[in-house]
Amino acid sequence: MSLRLMSGNDAVAHAVKACKVNLVSAMPITPVGPISERLAQFIADGELDAKFIEADGEHSVMSILTGACIAGCRTFTATCGAGLGFMNNPIFNVPVMRLPIVMAVGNRPLGLLDFLSDYSDSMSVRDSGWIQLYVEDNQEAVDTVIQAYKIAEDKRILLPVMMCFDGWYLSYLSEPVTIPTQEMVDDYLSPFRPDHLSLDPERYLAYGYQVNAESYNMEFRNKFSQAMERAKEVIVEVGKEYGRLTGRPHGLVEEFMTENAELILVMMGSMTGTAKQVVKEQRAKGIPVGLVKVRSFRPFPGDALMKAVENAGAIVVLDRCLSFGGNPPLFSEVASTLYSLVDRPMLIGAYAGIGGRDVTEERLGELISQALYAYEKNESINGRIWVGFNGGAKNRVI
Repeated sequence: MSLRLMSGNDAVAHAVKACKVNLVSAMPITPVGPISERLAQFIADGELDAKFIEADGEHSVMSILTGACIAGCRTFTATCGAGLGFMNNPIFNVPVMRLPIVMAVGNRPLGLLDFLSDYSDSMSVRDSGWIQLYVEDNQEAVDTVIQAYKIAEDKRILLPVMMCFDGWYLSYLSEPVTIPTQEMVDDYLSPFRPDHLSLDPERYLAYGYQVNAESYNMEFRNKFSQAMERAKEVIVEVGKEYGRLTGRPHGLVEEFMTENAELILVMMGSMTGTAKQVVKEQRAKGIPVGLVKVRSFRPFPGDALMKAVENAGAIVVLDRCLSFGGNPPLFSEVASTLYSLVDRPMLIGAYAGIGGRDVTEERLGELISQALYAYEKNESINGRIWVGFNGGAKNRVI
């Protein structure tokens, strides 16, 4: 393994190459277009034995990958924002057909034209049946792409995986990254053997046919719902095995300085790195704060999260996505997870990084101060704290 300075896009492309995919299809889109460009160059230079198909749009991209996966190909694409939205229809077909497609999503807001990062794109399809793994940095993006194929292709699972990494903050910016050697990846990731997939006319199988409500529609959905639940165990297994090879284990959640923490931040993605630094500084001052990073949003790791925060007095959930007229996604999941606890901690919601707004150390420090004040005074906070709204979190509560 060698340490290199790489953008997130370049790092993801190298990870995909190491996985020896057979087919890549994409419609280049900012801020993940360089992934497709890099993979196309690998193919043109003979470094990757694969087929690249540039489609006329993202709906076609996912349709191409669907057919290719049924034919027995290990497949990949990258998209984000409006591109993910354009894929919406075929995205929902893939899990029902139990196709282990892997897709990188360089998170970008839907709606306003914005190339920075929030999670409104991937969260809009969070209930599509795709596994969703959110990463903190470019190294974790590499590691998660490689693990994603092993998770998706596990015969207990056979579900597609989105590796979600922050657009711009990770996709364009460069960080030191270690790419595992080809021999290491080959030992870790077996060749794709799609036992249940076939386009062979001698072994007829039907895909995507109509199922009405009174036949097997509910039963089909129940089957891949069970697979999603089993994915929790597989994600942990795969992460531990990867850790033994590389020294970088991964799981459903990551705890950071949660021991004896009275206040715990719960968050996902790239802002976690900044928050860890803030937590260390706060701890050095004697302030009992910790952090839990949610890596797997689908399946949601309810039991692991509950164990991680069981001794906390207050929890602040930071969402990088709005849910207009309702509770945002991560807050909703955390709240429903903790509802069964008899002695529930105070739960505080916060919006952070909406539309790509920078989540700075100063703003996180203000958030912690405001949350600790409410906890110590036992005063609930109505609405949500908007971190960085009009200059800061302080007194910006709605």
